[in-house]
Amino acid sequence: VMAVQSLAKRFFPDSTISLHFGEVPYAGGFAHAKIGQVNDKMALIRVDPELKPDQMIRAAVHEVGHFVFNREVGKLGSDDLDKLKSAYKAFQDEALGPSIDGNKARAMRYSITNVDQNNRREFTTKPTTKYDLSFDEFAAEQFVKYVDKDVLGENKLGLTASVVNVVKAAIEKVLMLFKAAKREGVGVSEEFETFFDSLFTGRATKADGGVELAEGPMSADQMSTPAKAVKSVAAIQTDPDTARLGLSTLPVETDADRANVKQMLELHKRAEAWAVKNPKDAEYNKRVKNLADNNIFNVASTGLIMLKSESPLVRLIASELLEDASGVQKGRQDTAAISKFLTERAVMGNAINDVQTAYDFWKKDKQGAGLWEDMVGGKHWEEFNKLVASEIEARRLAKGPVSTDANIKAATDSLEAGYTRAATQQRKAKTLGW
Repeated sequence: VMAVQSLAKRFFPDSTISLHFGEVPYAGGFAHAKIGQVNDKMALIRVDPELKPDQMIRAAVHEVGHFVFNREVGKLGSDDLDKLKSAYKAFQDEALGPSIDGNKARAMRYSITNVDQNNRREFTTKPTTKYDLSFDEFAAEQFVKYVDKDVLGENKLGLTASVVNVVKAAIEKVLMLFKAAKREGVGVSEEFETFFDSLFTGRATKADGGVELAEGPMSADQMSTPAKAVKSVAAIQTDPDTARLGLSTLPVETDADRANVKQMLELHKRAEAWAVKNPKDAEYNKRVKNLADNNIFNVASTGLIMLKSESPLVRLIASELLEDASGVQKGRQDTAAISKFLTERAVMGNAINDVQTAYDFWKKDKQGAGLWEDMVGGKHWEEFNKLVASEIEARRLAKGPVSTDANIKAATDSLEAGYTRAATQQRKAKTLGW
């Protein structure tokens, strides 16, 4: 608590860290600690209380590193951000390089007391998992290294004597193990040290720092693992609607994560604009009452149920995607449901009837063929389908019809025409090569 408090009052005196203690479920197991960043003014940190004191401090400092880095990196100019990326790339090149010895890469990636150093081993494997290669995790460990260096030096961060003594003892112990294993540690990079120094300068305050100790345990559901080390993160997090709509706790580590948040934000805003034009007023509520929706024998459509929702987003989805013939929307309109039905009909065409007709003609001279055999046996139907499938495959090589059976050719022609129509629709929807 004292370590987090000291760092908080020097790096983010205007923010609040809620510190919790308890098991930290993660990826089917347990982690040392975890952060849930609510916004750039508040975060929740959960730490395993069963850890040794030095590991508890290291884990908490690591999570603080996430918070410091994530809230500040979006404010950097492209040149300064490139400097941090260059430090990360140096590690990445070592981790993914030709050398089989992972000692240097681990020393670059992890702080000296991190258990992932495997400090008792003379030889270690390369750190190449998704977690190992995460830029956000790399940055958080750089912050731990930054604090470690300060502890061994002038202690400008103002950590208490008890914290300094615990961290120093842990570092000295690991350095002895490294010496025995003929390994070397790697401190904070010059680029990240400059970055953290720039944040620290001028921010020292006499305040206690915004750290609160939670009285009760925090459920795992309250936690998230955001990683926001990208230029566009600041724009997402500073949008006032992001927090209002509950989107600020979503992960934004990857391009896909950020795209999801942006799309959800846009969709919510669009729904609110739609609700202004389509208010859920007395007239609307009168229209939405329907005998189909009752507590005794409910046969209401999904569309009708969604149109009664208090959520503008749910009502928007119902109006644009689902079909409802109850008249709630003042007349039927073009919806995804109608479009889907019409597209399916256009793609199918008359293929089902064509194939059935071809089969009926094909089986006429087959012994034992008839309605009864089709219902209880189906061997002729199976044989016909195999012949049609073989014809489809054969045409791929021959670039034209192969079978001499007119019925097999007719069924295949109709199916392939349907496949072509389906491919055309997929290209229009940009789900197939275009």
